[in-house]
Amino acid sequence: MARSKLPNPAVDLITDGGAVLFSLIMGEQFEYPIDLHNVLPEDFDLYAAVVEANNLSGQTEQPTSVEPAGVLTVLDVRVPVFAGEWDVVTDFSPMEMVEYAGKYWIREDTPANHDAPDIGPWYEATRGRVYLRIPNDLGTDWAVMPEVSFPTYGFVEVSLTEKVGAFKRTYKPVRGMAQILFSPTYA
Repeated sequence: MARSKLPNPAVDLITDGGAVLFSLIMGEQFEYPIDLHNVLPEDFDLYAAVVEANNLSGQTEQPTSVEPAGVLTVLDVRVPVFAGEWDVVTDFSPMEMVEYAGKYWIREDTPANHDAPDIGPWYEATRGRVYLRIPNDLGTDWAVMPEVSFPTYGFVEVSLTEKVGAFKRTYKPVRGMAQILFSPTYA
């Protein structure tokens, strides 16, 4: 029976895509979609945060530690409202999700109409899709601000904890870094 060395394991029993990098420009604000794959968001408590990294003025590499007195920014996670099956008589609100013809659809931000999702102002979605909201003031209260050629960084993570059960499992589908780049219009 072959055995690998403990400091160098050969098999990762829980695999993921690794860490992500959100590259942002100071003052930028947007939503980032996250597909939770076979997970219903309403069954979990969602938590997302960015913590300030130990940035240095003029740094040329990403920091590897947290700022000792760093700022923790809790991010909003928007979960589309699941309104059930589509029907012709209901006026669905913008950003509501419905089921139609075995697929899930989200209504665009347009005036109400009664067109079916496959021909109306809808786009196809995933039932487990949530949206991570990045605020425009992320990083503005950090100890070090980005410079023209030197960004600043924070560590980002999204976690989901089951709402019910004796042993509530926690998943962390997104983890990585937020890179904040200099913005001449923000400065």
